[in-house]
This record gives sequence, C-alpha cells and structure tokens, in this order.
Amino acid sequence: MSVARPALPREDFYTDQVADVYDILFPPDGPQVDEEFFARRLAHNRGPALEIGVGTGRLLLRLLARGLDVEGLDLAQDMLRICRERAHAKGFSAVLHHASMVDFDLGRSFATVFVPFFSFQVLTSRADAQACLGSLFRHTRPGGETIITTWTHWEDLGPERPWKLIRDGSCPRTGLFVTSSAASRIDRTEQLQTNWFRYDTWREGKLVDSVSRVETIRFYHKHEIVMMFERAGFVDVRVWGDESEDEATDAHASWSVLGRRPG
Repeated sequence: MSVARPALPREDFYTDQVADVYDILFPPDGPQVDEEFFARRLAHNRGPALEIGVGTGRLLLRLLARGLDVEGLDLAQDMLRICRERAHAKGFSAVLHHASMVDFDLGRSFATVFVPFFSFQVLTSRADAQACLGSLFRHTRPGGETIITTWTHWEDLGPERPWKLIRDGSCPRTGLFVTSSAASRIDRTEQLQTNWFRYDTWREGKLVDSVSRVETIRFYHKHEIVMMFERAGFVDVRVWGDESEDEATDAHASWSVLGRRPG
C-alpha cells in the first residue's frame, strides 16, 4: 500500500492578514534574538550571504543595517512585499528572490547560506528536506558555510498541547494589538507536530479581525540532522545550542546546525 507524500509547505499560510500580523509580532525595528549570532557567522565567512525564509525582513533588515551583504529568499509573495516596502523605507536596496527553498536555483553561490527561525522544519517530507539541503549545498561557495536552526519543546512532547497564548505585539503607527494562540498535536514516532494557530487583531480593546491557519513541522534528533548534512556533501558539521557556539545539550530547546562545503 502506498503512503501519501506530505505536501510542500503551503504558500498560502503566510498570506493576506497573516503576513501583516507576522510583521507586527516580529518587527525588524528592534534587536532580534539571533541577530548577534548570524552577524558573527556572516562576518567570519567574509562574503555575500543568502537568508532563506526571509519573511518580512525580521533579520535581513537588521543585518543590512550593519553593512553586511545579504540577499533574501521566500516562497510567500505577501511577506516579500512587506520586506521590500520596509527595505525601501529604510533606504536599502534589498535583493529578494521568490522561490521554494527545496529546489531554487539562483545561478550563483554565497559565503554563507542560512535558514534562521526554524523555517527548515516546515518541510515535513524527508525527501524535500534532503533536497533542500542539496540546494543549500549547491549555493554555498567552496569553503563556505550553511546554517539552519531547529527548535523542539523536548520537555513538552506529550501527544497534545492545549490552546495557549504564544506571543503578542503592537503597532504604534496603526494602534493595532495582535495576539497569537496555538494548540498542538505531536506524533512522536514520525517526529511531526501539527499546530493550529489563531491570530486575533485588536484596536482600542475591540476585536477587529481573526484568522486561523494550520501548519505541520518536523523535528529532528542530533545525529539524524548531522547525517542529513553529510549526505548532502557538507563536512565539519557542528550542532550548537541556541544562538551560541556551545555544543548542544538537553538544556537547549533550539539548535544551530552548521556545515562547511569542502574546498
């Protein structure tokens, strides 16, 4: 009996209201939790960089403001539109590409290719995840570095998680306040987590909009992700905890996985 192949990430998840809400929840106007880490890696690798899953510019615009040479790629047109508008307002000439991270081809390579904020995990098909690493490898210069981040609530891996508030944010310009809530169901055998998201938008204490979306992500174990990197051709693969350069341990909910292209 054949097993249905999980679908590619839905382009329509980050469209319309969700793109606008995302920009409020993760504005690029203030420091980002992973900014210093990626700024160090880009400076260490000395060359142009490509951010995969650039979104509305949460991290890209902060790195451009530091004078770093970074381009962005995303599948969601509405996210790229907001990123482009924000970059223009700040006087940046941002280079943005509309493509899937699985099989993109930009015709050039970079000193650093990175997938921050756990975007790699939206590839629920193992074949797509491996193909993505192949694309990242092809776009990494010989001697260059590819980095992805992964995130798992190891202490919270029960089969279900009830609804709870995830985060909130506000936009002083529009007076909007946004809340993000989610419930989850986890398949520990298949390493899949399905999240039901609800985004509520408020103005002056009144609910003005609400939108719901569903997304499934895959979580990884350490040696599994290392073998996937090595299968793609990377060497010197390291797994660091959080946004640090410390070896990953059980104390870390998120990892930074780094691999170098030989040459």
